Amino acid sequence: MPDENTVPTSKVLIVDDEAIIADTLQAIFMQAHYEARTAGNVEEAIAIAEAWQPDLAIVDVIVPRMSGADLALLLKGLCPDIHVLFFSGKSVSSDLLDQVHRKNEEFELLVEPARPPELLHFASRLLHPGCEA
Repeated sequence: MPDENTVPTSKVLIVDDEAIIADTLQAIFMQAHYEARTAGNVEEAIAIAEAWQPDLAIVDVIVPRMSGADLALLLKGLCPDIHVLFFSGKSVSSDLLDQVHRKNEEFELLVEPARPPELLHFASRLLHPGCEA
């Protein structure tokens, strides 16, 4: 996890149509000294990603008007270096990950409820591979 003296800070985009979840995740990441922004829909996520170029996207598996997998692939096209972590309160079959694997992408899946330390560990592992604490 980054500490407050680490510059630059990793940028995290949280995409969830449930504002309470997005705001909670944003608070967790900001408290851990990440820059974090939220998007409540596909259009906001695309606009933020294009302008801000986040390092990590945490994407709800189910977002209105597009599957989470399709959104993740779109974000990867806009930001080639982005890491994606799917986050869902619903038990998800392997179909979602199979869908993105068929497109030669590797994304992680974290099922709620996840405690903040677990979420931050996943994020840190994706953003800083090889720096396991």
